[in-house]
Amino acid sequence: MIKAAVLMPEPTPPQAAEQQRRAPADLSTAAVTELTSHYIAQVTGDLDRNAKEQERIGQEIEALQEQLRALQQDRTAPCW
Repeated sequence: MIKAAVLMPEPTPPQAAEQQRRAPADLSTAAVTELTSHYIAQVTGDLDRNAKEQERIGQEIEALQEQLRALQQDRTAPCW
């Protein structure tokens, strides 16, 4: 009795086509990952800039409110 060695067959045309279809998906996954990283970096930068702008505007509002209080006091002070 002769035992035959088990060899993996060469990809048949449908298998080769399946492998080719998977290759663009890998590129697509890489592109999606890159876009996601870029998006995260962009959003993080935007949030940081927004926080700084909110701080600046808050300080400006405080200064304007102080000016308003001073003007309101001047208006109520008697003029002699």
